[in-house]
Amino acid sequence: MPKGRSAVYIPQVYYSDEYISVQSDAANYSEVSVIIINSQGETVKNDILEVVAGSDNLYYIDDLDCGTYELTMEFADFTLSGEIEI
Repeated sequence: MPKGRSAVYIPQVYYSDEYISVQSDAANYSEVSVIIINSQGETVKNDILEVVAGSDNLYYIDDLDCGTYELTMEFADFTLSGEIEI
């Protein structure tokens, strides 16, 4: 019997002083949870982002103070996390 195949396309995440950009070449993702926690462990942002394939999908972060933050993006099937420095 032939085996089913599937692929998971992981979006790319970039950031600047003003925005986080989530770029997906192949798939749309609805209701992506964006959580940003400061170095004291406090949640400073907790929002929902719609990710559309082929778009930059910008999330505004210029209102955050300078420092190091933990970024978590929860998609339906996977989670991306890492540190960002502002």
